[in-house]
Amino acid sequence: MTDGDPILETTGLTKHYESEGSFVDTLLGRSDLVRAVEGVDLELYPGETLGIVGESGCGKTTLGRALLRLVEPTSGSITYRSETDEGTTREIELTDLSSSDLRDLRTHLQYIFQDPFSSLNPRLTVGDIVGEPLDIHGIADDERRTQRIYDLLETVGLNASHAHRYPHEFSGGQRQRIGIARALAVDPEVIVCDEPVSALDVSVQAQILNLLEELQTEFDLSYVFIAHDLSVVEHIADRVGVMYLGEMAEVGETRELFADPKHPYTEALLSVIPEPDPQWVGEKILLEGQVPSPIDPPSGCRFHTRCHRVIPPEEFDLEQSVWRSVLDLKLAAREATSTTELVSLGRQGTIRPDLEDEDVDTLADVVRSAFEIPATLSDPEAERLTAEAIRTLHAADPDAMADALEEAFVSPCETVRPDLLAVDGTQEVACLLHDDRTGDTLETPADDGSEAAADD
Repeated sequence: MTDGDPILETTGLTKHYESEGSFVDTLLGRSDLVRAVEGVDLELYPGETLGIVGESGCGKTTLGRALLRLVEPTSGSITYRSETDEGTTREIELTDLSSSDLRDLRTHLQYIFQDPFSSLNPRLTVGDIVGEPLDIHGIADDERRTQRIYDLLETVGLNASHAHRYPHEFSGGQRQRIGIARALAVDPEVIVCDEPVSALDVSVQAQILNLLEELQTEFDLSYVFIAHDLSVVEHIADRVGVMYLGEMAEVGETRELFADPKHPYTEALLSVIPEPDPQWVGEKILLEGQVPSPIDPPSGCRFHTRCHRVIPPEEFDLEQSVWRSVLDLKLAAREATSTTELVSLGRQGTIRPDLEDEDVDTLADVVRSAFEIPATLSDPEAERLTAEAIRTLHAADPDAMADALEEAFVSPCETVRPDLLAVDGTQEVACLLHDDRTGDTLETPADDGSEAAADD
């Protein structure tokens, strides 16, 4: 499937938005950058389906739209390769094209939108919706146009007589078929499918997925298939790219990636896929905390704030679950504005407004209990530094405690940004556990059996 040159390829594709601040910020020209997509490299090969998955807000839709310049990329390159009439291959850099040249290229690159209820113009008949691309590109005269519309509607499982009706007269699945017919009208080579079945009932989803597979075979199409439902992607995709906070965490052939995920984030996502077998027993990995803001993403590996396999500092001998608890305490200390708020942010946190008046030993017991940190750490030096940080909290505030913990405990995951590297055949993963800069044999300490915690 991946032999030869890709038909569509990106290098360092990046898209930043300016966030909307307050009225005063707008007047003063102040704004923050939302790093929606950050340095994404991907390849789409002829005839394949590349699935793009990840949590809501991870940048999947922005990536899909940037691929076709429906939104303008901030930086990076997008290369489209197509065969000429002479049988040679031409390379077109999409980011260099003018608006008119890009419009001409729309006959090769099309987009299916997520919401079949808002992506169709309610004032146009179905025939005009499907025929609009033909008019824009001057592909067919009046007589051929009508027949082309009828043929397209029948191709996607609708009736030719539906051409004279309006979108509100159709169900969600039928509207999505209309959107697919519109994308097919100009006979494209590449279609970006932006969650095309997420708004549909399960039974209708299966029909649309089967239709897309049939059309791919019939018209030799290449798909970028964006979805958040991993079971859908497993069914339709040849390869899968897993996104987290604007970056590609892992890419690989579907069967290999689902059978043996390399990135901890992929591992967590796959662990929560529902299984139809009532006898199936599996361990769900529930990720703690919220996805960080793309305005101020974490340094190093962006997943380290929630990772259940984050690498501990080399100088300490700590079990993985204990190290995760210490790291959670450090992150919470930086976020909290008071000792009461700090304790409430722990896994077992409670509201204790009287903590400011407690002695240091009582405070230590409460903090350790809230973050599930043992009363005494197995590593003497780690225990000394943790105890000192808690004494700092008692004497000052959470910010001073955060400074003490950040000076004492620094994971490579917090400082080193991992590259997307090839591991085990076709899989690529951006994780320091598989990065030569930290050593091929680097492993996280064995867990003590406690369950890591996450949400999908």
